[in-house]
Amino acid sequence: MKITFFYRDFGNVPSAVAQRGNYFIDAVWEGLADKNPDLAVYCVNVGEKIDQSKFKVKKISNIRIVKGTGFLARAIDELYIGFSVAFKSLFRRSDLFVISTPPYISGLILALCQILLGRSYAIDVRDMYPRAYLDAGLLCEGGFIHRILNYINKIIFKKSTFVVCATKGQAGEISLLTGVVKPTTIYNGFPSSFLKAKRPQRDGFRVVTHGTLGVYQNIEFILQLAQSLEHQDVEFVIIGQGTKAEMVKQATATNISFLGELPIDEVIEQVAACDVGLCIRDETAQSKYSFPVKAWEYIGLKMPMLVYPRCEVSDVFPDMDGLTTFDTLDQEAFKESILKLKKKKQKEQIVRISGYENDINDFTREAQAKKFAKHFL
Repeated sequence: MKITFFYRDFGNVPSAVAQRGNYFIDAVWEGLADKNPDLAVYCVNVGEKIDQSKFKVKKISNIRIVKGTGFLARAIDELYIGFSVAFKSLFRRSDLFVISTPPYISGLILALCQILLGRSYAIDVRDMYPRAYLDAGLLCEGGFIHRILNYINKIIFKKSTFVVCATKGQAGEISLLTGVVKPTTIYNGFPSSFLKAKRPQRDGFRVVTHGTLGVYQNIEFILQLAQSLEHQDVEFVIIGQGTKAEMVKQATATNISFLGELPIDEVIEQVAACDVGLCIRDETAQSKYSFPVKAWEYIGLKMPMLVYPRCEVSDVFPDMDGLTTFDTLDQEAFKESILKLKKKKQKEQIVRISGYENDINDFTREAQAKKFAKHFL
């Protein structure tokens, strides 16, 4: 049995796509181990020390661009990656090709290539496109290009062997678009090791946000919130890179620590040393049906979090004590919640979330990967 995967990042790379792909592919290998499968992973960024006894890692070159580069350069890069992988796939006739999107344009090319070749493929959706282009102001809703991309999406989803999504909102949008495809929701989750991790006790009070500092992240509000707490002994730790990173670098508040992009292990180490996590996004439809990876990590580390807007985090864990969801972007309300948690820490030394113990094991990355492998098999 020959199976091929495309995940742009793979291995020990500080990105959500790498972590999702790592666990999914490992679970598939375990499910097929007795059949001696031939598994291969095409990727652009690959971490060090990859065990290739289970699967082959095939690195694809790309156009070197930095995060924050304009759309045109990124689109050209995605085109180049898509055609590069598609060409290599001509010489590897797989029983199934699992395509992870984004990168969206690369995914379109790969899926269309498999259709032309008469081969089976499946799609793992992590963000919805072309909706993301609408949110970024790159396309007009209902415009010619938007309608063309939706038409191609409909073809690709209908002809796929199966579709899995990172949120129920994405699954619902695909079902509405196609009328027949019923995607399976498989969450990103968090590593089970987080459940045994002990967050260090330390002085002070630290608020953290991390990940891609891009279009969906309301970095502007976070910086304003930090400035409003500058003289309240509350430190804001910001980790990551993206189009809004320069905004963080230029912030003048003395209580902001910008750590930039770090290896995934260091990211988790820094996050675990904080007291409360922020998950503050914009008001686009995609934000409202998202379940950000950072929120999964806060949950696994038992860290209180402040969430805006209301999204799948609140829907999946409605009774979680320590998860505060805001229906309006009210700076005073956020300040009050942070200072209340700070006061609680002074009494209890460390603040935690609770109220989810009965179900939480179902949401580890390992459990979600097994769900993917079962669906796959």
